Amino acid sequence: MNRREVIVGATSAVLGFAVADVAKCSEGKEDGFLKRLTEVRSATKFTNQPVAEDDLQKILEIGVNSPSALNRQPWFFAAVTDRRLLAEIDQAAKIKAGRLSLTGTPTVIFVCGDDTNYARFDVGAACDRMSVTAILLGYGAKVVASPCSVVNTEFKDRLGIPEKYNAYAALLLGVEEIPSVDGVSGATLRVPFEEKVSRVKG
Repeated sequence: MNRREVIVGATSAVLGFAVADVAKCSEGKEDGFLKRLTEVRSATKFTNQPVAEDDLQKILEIGVNSPSALNRQPWFFAAVTDRRLLAEIDQAAKIKAGRLSLTGTPTVIFVCGDDTNYARFDVGAACDRMSVTAILLGYGAKVVASPCSVVNTEFKDRLGIPEKYNAYAALLLGVEEIPSVDGVSGATLRVPFEEKVSRVKG
């Protein structure tokens, strides 16, 4: 088994993709998948093209099947494609139309969790796995928290969110209209790698 096959196989095991899906994402390059994750950036604007239903189902399945502390699975995901409802949430949260607007997003997944220990960590990890899945499937993704407060106080019933859960994040998904700057050379500079990592060798 060569290096690329190891990367593809490991990625498939972690995210639950068929090997063919991950191989396609790597574009035939040994380091394609890893390079994609290194250069990933938050989307800033989407087209009106919807996220394909099969792709949305796969993204949600990745979230639902994420690992969690003691396998408590403390999450709930509310996927919304109703533009009118998203516009109402924007208005209630006083979010102006722009880069963080829900209204301009084809699909929003409200990532929710309960109040058990480690729930926020587990929910964050599940959100990240769904974001990576969306990117591998060719979509742009952005995680925001600004609408969550108003969602929890005014919109839980309409979003089908059970009472014991609260929204911690909103995962915005869609086809990017204008490519964003990349995470390495973008306008917001990355802190040098050496300042964020320590290694203790035996």
